[in-house]
Amino acid sequence: MNKLFENMSLRMKNLFVIFIVLAAAVIVSYIISDSVLLKGYIKLEEREMLKNVARLNDALSGELLTLERTTSDWAAWDDTYTFIENDNDRYIKTNLVASTYTSLNLNLMVFLNSDAKIAYGQGFDLENMKLTGLPAGLDRYLNPGSALLKHKSAGCSVKSLLLLPEGPLLISSQPILPSDEEGPIRGTLIMGRYLNAAEIKRLADLTHLSLALQVYGKQSSPDFNTAYSLLSVDKPVLVRSLSQESIAGYSLLRDIYGKPILIFRVLMPRDIYNQGKHSYKYFVITIIITGLVLLFLCFLLSEKMIMSRLTNLIQYVTTIGQTKNFSSRVPITGGDELTVLAGEINVMLSALEQSQEKIKESEEHFRRLFNEALTGNYISSSDGRILLCNSAFAQLFGFKAIEEALKENFLSFFINDKEGQDFIRLLTERKKLEFYETDLQCINGKRITILQNVIGKFDQSGELIEIQGYIFDITERKTMEEQLKYLSLHDPLTGLYNRAYFEEEMRRLGSGRFSPVGIIICDVDGLKLINDSVGHDKGDALLIAAAEVITKAFRTNDMIARIGGDEFAILIPNSNVTTVERACQRMKEQINIYNGTSPEFTLKMSIGYAVSSDSVINMEGLFKEADNNMYREKISHRQNIYGTVVQDLAKALETKDFIKDGHADRIQKLVIRLAEVAGLPEKRYVKDLNLFARYHDVGKVGIPEYILFKRETLTSMEMATIRQHCDIGYRIAQSAPELLPIADWILKHHEWWNGEGYPLGLKGEEIPLECRIMSIVDAYDAMTNNRPYRKAMSREEAVKELERLAGSQFDPELVKLFIETIIMEEENL
Repeated sequence: MNKLFENMSLRMKNLFVIFIVLAAAVIVSYIISDSVLLKGYIKLEEREMLKNVARLNDALSGELLTLERTTSDWAAWDDTYTFIENDNDRYIKTNLVASTYTSLNLNLMVFLNSDAKIAYGQGFDLENMKLTGLPAGLDRYLNPGSALLKHKSAGCSVKSLLLLPEGPLLISSQPILPSDEEGPIRGTLIMGRYLNAAEIKRLADLTHLSLALQVYGKQSSPDFNTAYSLLSVDKPVLVRSLSQESIAGYSLLRDIYGKPILIFRVLMPRDIYNQGKHSYKYFVITIIITGLVLLFLCFLLSEKMIMSRLTNLIQYVTTIGQTKNFSSRVPITGGDELTVLAGEINVMLSALEQSQEKIKESEEHFRRLFNEALTGNYISSSDGRILLCNSAFAQLFGFKAIEEALKENFLSFFINDKEGQDFIRLLTERKKLEFYETDLQCINGKRITILQNVIGKFDQSGELIEIQGYIFDITERKTMEEQLKYLSLHDPLTGLYNRAYFEEEMRRLGSGRFSPVGIIICDVDGLKLINDSVGHDKGDALLIAAAEVITKAFRTNDMIARIGGDEFAILIPNSNVTTVERACQRMKEQINIYNGTSPEFTLKMSIGYAVSSDSVINMEGLFKEADNNMYREKISHRQNIYGTVVQDLAKALETKDFIKDGHADRIQKLVIRLAEVAGLPEKRYVKDLNLFARYHDVGKVGIPEYILFKRETLTSMEMATIRQHCDIGYRIAQSAPELLPIADWILKHHEWWNGEGYPLGLKGEEIPLECRIMSIVDAYDAMTNNRPYRKAMSREEAVKELERLAGSQFDPELVKLFIETIIMEEENL
């Protein structure tokens, strides 16, 4: 049998093999369809369900990872680090607002210090968009030693699930570090998001799955109860068919301690199984018919597509071998193995013909690579004579052409002979130099800093005979590094040293070699009020002015630093109390000189100092003593501070064109008269209403002038900006003790009688009487005087407008009283 098979032609062998293979395929296919096919569909269905469960788990892990990244971004942040260390209210007001929770999709944020004490903790209701308290069940996870608070290193983080009485919670915990993630851990930041119905729906939409969630161990529907009995820590995933029409997958979720807390269910229709049953019916019949047809087609196609082409290929190869004509090529058709074989034969033939041409092309390629590289490439002799270089090398050293560079000696570019000799010595010792940094001098005298990789070529005796190198110009990078070093030690706004450098100097001076040491702490008074009312650009200008004033009071080499937003510090080594007091006096003199130039805002600074003893220096205690002395001075003249700032703001307000025309004086007279007619007690309206009339529009100092004086109709955005002046004025009044009694009136004096005013939407008698009086008087004065955007109305036109708006914008009774009494009095004058 074997001998018979060996003597068969390739064509007969092909036919025999096709027949045997197809016959076996028919038999095996029948067996598989009978015993394996349906089971395969069932397993396929189970695998699909396992994939869906895995997709769910991946999506949940992705949510935890996103939460972890968000927590990491906030935890490794200088502002957060400073907040935990200094308990900074500004951080809370700036960052921990409702928009933060909504943009980050968070339900809670907890900041804990290193003693596991909560520095800030807040919950947030994403559905109702409002702040809430922390979940009651979270307390037991925040005790010292809790897994959420165990951070042994900077890279340590915790992300998991918790089951609270309020519901399951996705939670992430990160150690609080500076932005560069260097330094001691100051505490822990925890962020969380409830795994509620909305979150489950979002996961379902994300994964395109039908999802349901059940608390582990809680009695529920029969399928969940069955899953509860079958799932375990060792078997966290389960797939069960619920009926002929549906199948379910269950995933057991554990909390931070590995305890099972939740079961997720993924529901899927049994389309695969049902399709398998239908396919099975037709498969058996089809396979028999197909086998017979394939037997005929396989023989026919193999004859046409393989055997005939193989015969032709044999004939071509035989002809080429006989003629020795290697430039000939066999024809290539199709895209199968015979095509590959024909192609390989042609490749073999062309390889002999092209070998010499490829060698020439390779040499040209490497020559072009050397010449056109962006690095400065060169080859020199052992004594530095440049044998070969590219244009980048020539340009780097200031040559106009490569030919000029070839006349030079590479060692002449070194700053001095010794550095050139050291370069040759190191190369001889090490055979090659990697990233060798040095300064070189160009032919025009310009110095550059370079990195070069150099390889030495040596003879058999070990003597250096050739140098091959390529050069990177890193001059600009070195300059930037120096700039970055400067910025790391200096405050970018004022140019003074920053807090990091100040603390380093404190440690240095604490050694005792410079005792006694004096510290002066200065704080710019009223800065927050200026920032809140007229913007941070004005506040920054005041800080720059303060820095210049302080600098003028000290020597150039004295250590002056900006250590906080509005706080400066000066270190004076080898000093005494008299020296420090004189320095403080010089500062006060410089402040008076500055204020004598009539700046936009008067500079006020609280100054405190402390001087160490001759023997023991506790720099931290000394700093606290000076800081406390500064705060005592600030407290002693706090009212004067804010009074000065308010006066400056009033002065700024009076620079507005429509204030210069006696607006405040007219308002004062009319408001006092209407209050008197309305029956207000004299002690209520004389002082407070005078202040109210003068400062009711003080918030407009924070509104851009291009909006205040715009002649065209304001846009909706510009109108919204105008309406902010009530809030700005309220904050100003809250900060100034003398304006505190009228702060609420300033906030509400643009409310309307019908509730359509701003900013609170009050209506009727919810609006203070003083505000209702002011709104009528202010509107009347505005209508009867020129404005940048319109001309003044006549008195009669203004009265008609007041009557038209009575009951909507204005209190109708007060309008009537105003017209009958005050307008009539004006007409009789």
